[in-house]
Amino acid sequence: MNEILNIADIKIIFKKGKKSYEVARKILNDDNRLMALNSTSSANARMSFDDLICEWSDNLLKFL
Repeated sequence: MNEILNIADIKIIFKKGKKSYEVARKILNDDNRLMALNSTSSANARMSFDDLICEWSDNLLKFL
């Protein structure tokens, strides 16, 4: 994976949820292109759906 990231023009890697982010950090050696977004899972409903849309939109639009 690190070999691909060294070659590819990847600006950001979004991870959905804290655990996914933590696992990716270990695999990718704390790559500074990783960004955690709150999970969309209903099992982890800390945020309202509208708040999730705002958070995801704000972060994704920076890179489009």
